[in-house]
Amino acid sequence: MTKVIHPWLATGMVTCALALGACGDDDAVLPTIGAACGGATMCASGETCLADQPGGLCTRSCAESGSAVGCGAGYMCDRLGLAADGGATTMQICLALCERPEDCRAGYTCSGVSGGSGSVCQPL
Repeated sequence: MTKVIHPWLATGMVTCALALGACGDDDAVLPTIGAACGGATMCASGETCLADQPGGLCTRSCAESGSAVGCGAGYMCDRLGLAADGGATTMQICLALCERPEDCRAGYTCSGVSGGSGSVCQPL
C-alpha cells in the first residue's frame, strides 16, 4: 500500500526548494487544494479559501463528482455540504485523495466519493 503525501505535509520540501532557489513563481509556495487557509490570498492562483470549513480549506470548483477533471493529480471532485447552513447547500469542489483517515489533516477524514470510486479528505 502506498502512502499518499499531500502538499500541506511537505512544507519541509517547499522550504528546501526555496533555499535552493528551485521555485519559479509565487504559486509554488502558496498552499494548494486541501491546505488550511484564512483567506483567498492564502491559496494558489485559481483557488479559493472556504473559511467556514475546519481550519479553512483551499479548493477550486469542479463539474463532476468522482472525476479528477479540473482538479489535477492527487485530487478528485466531490460534493461538499456547506457548514454555514448545516450542509443543506452543496457545491462541487476538488478535494485531496486519501486511502485512510491518517492521510488527512486534523478536522478531516477519508470518505468515499459521491458518484465515483476513490476516497477524499472530507471535513468531519
